[in-house]
Amino acid sequence: TKRDDRAAGCVSRDRAVTVVGATSPLGRHLVEFLLANGYQVRALYRSGHGLPVEWRQNASFHGFSFDLQDTAALPCLLGMERQIVWLAQARENATGTPYRSDEDPGVVALRTICRLPAPAGRKIILLSSGGAIYGNPSSLPVNEDHPLDPLGGYGESKKCLEETLATHVGSPSGLSGVVLRCANIYGLHYLAAGARGCIGAFARALIGRRPLTLIARGRAVRDFVHAEDVVAAIMAGLNRPDSMAVWNVGSGEGIRIIEVLRMMCEILGRGPEEVLHVAARPADVEEIYLDIAKIRREGPWLPCVPFRRGIESLLSTARSRD
Repeated sequence: TKRDDRAAGCVSRDRAVTVVGATSPLGRHLVEFLLANGYQVRALYRSGHGLPVEWRQNASFHGFSFDLQDTAALPCLLGMERQIVWLAQARENATGTPYRSDEDPGVVALRTICRLPAPAGRKIILLSSGGAIYGNPSSLPVNEDHPLDPLGGYGESKKCLEETLATHVGSPSGLSGVVLRCANIYGLHYLAAGARGCIGAFARALIGRRPLTLIARGRAVRDFVHAEDVVAAIMAGLNRPDSMAVWNVGSGEGIRIIEVLRMMCEILGRGPEEVLHVAARPADVEEIYLDIAKIRREGPWLPCVPFRRGIESLLSTARSRD
């Protein structure tokens, strides 16, 4: 484990948040919010390559490079942390296939943290999936009581992470947790090359005038939520006093992928250079959108970024960078 920042000094636990997976697209949105609002941030990430200069120069930021498989380092890094946001995900092993749940580094690491003696009031916010974890739903919109029936390794991993946290919540250590089952997240940092999500992929292709890949002719229906709204849901979770909560985080509405592409083309005033059609994959859910009544009631939380406005802002930023 390598320390990337200057001396941490005294950290106020009431205003301190540890983000595991801080350089993921959502992690970047979250860290920026926390620093802008006066929080002390302990950031864990696989690599500090490309870490924003403004983070390194901020006295409230304390960064550490970390390998999920290095569980021996966890007691030192996270043993005394009170508020942990877990965004890390080990998607596949060296052979390119999903991990089995008993050997998934993310699950093993989370289990290790949950078993550590914890400071009073420790809370873990776990980012889960509001699509892959449910599989093809039997009814729409999907609420949190719907059976979990993931179709692939990613959803299985999220399910196992949820089970790991739920098993340890309420133990003598006083651990509490909030699971956020997020819809498809989009936002500024999802424009980065390699970031997952069709909106970022469409934006990169349309603005870069490159071929665009469309799965199953865009017939799938998805729920989209802006990263700013997900950050707000994370903060609502940190402020939630309950020992355990599971919340869907989305818009509560579905839209076909082809309609998303048409909207983006309309806003940009041009269509794709070329469309490459590919078949749906076995793990692809056909149609899903989330019931968000529970988080609206318990958070309380509401999505504040209208979809079209979020897309317009994203494309404006993407064009200015091109």
